[in-house]
Amino acid sequence: MYKPNKQAIDYLNYVIMPRLIKKFPNLKLILTGGGFKRKYPWLINKNIVPKQELYNLIYNAVCMCVPLKFGSGTRIKIIEALSMGSIVVSSKKGIEGIELLNQNPPYIFKNTNSFLKVLVNIIKNNKKIKKKAYRDRNYYLNKYSMKKNTSIFLKKINL
Repeated sequence: MYKPNKQAIDYLNYVIMPRLIKKFPNLKLILTGGGFKRKYPWLINKNIVPKQELYNLIYNAVCMCVPLKFGSGTRIKIIEALSMGSIVVSSKKGIEGIELLNQNPPYIFKNTNSFLKVLVNIIKNNKKIKKKAYRDRNYYLNKYSMKKNTSIFLKKINL
């Protein structure tokens, strides 16, 4: 498993979820992608899933959490989630390279306490926050559309 992802997953399982399930006992953490073997009462490990199922999981989730502490490159899954109108919660490192239309959502947390505070707010106000995220989705669809960006690139080089 990619080390930054492993650290993020461990952080969610060892630090975040034990605190959240005290307040929301039925809350579940869904992982996709494979490579994680541990079991927790709150964990649903889907392993590798077809793309359409992944999109369905992301769209219908309360939020997508990306607590990366290090790594490189822009995260395509975050752009896809934002383009679907999903709520994204990320560390600054996790969302770097993505030009944001607004914040809150997507949420960028600084430490464990702010992460927990944001998650509690999202869980309690999910419908209202989801509407805002859904309203912003077209910005990300347009901004990060490969078709549109390829066309702009080709015009710039006169092809």
